[in-house]
Amino acid sequence: MRYQYKVKNFRVFDEEGVKLDMAPITILTGCNSSGKSSFVKSMLLVNSVLKELSQDGKLRTGIKVDFTKKPNN
Repeated sequence: MRYQYKVKNFRVFDEEGVKLDMAPITILTGCNSSGKSSFVKSMLLVNSVLKELSQDGKLRTGIKVDFTKKPNN
């Protein structure tokens, strides 16, 4: 099964962004400063927010994501 993940307006990615087709095993390669770490950090950020939203199975308000602690820093 393949998934598509798109990041835009985050760290090194502009409004156009970048889209990646992801499979069960996906390897990111590229030159230094090409956005590999930013791409992974965006996924960690999404994961962090989704965990906050689903803690009790109800939609919560006032969610704060801490960018000073791992994995979002």
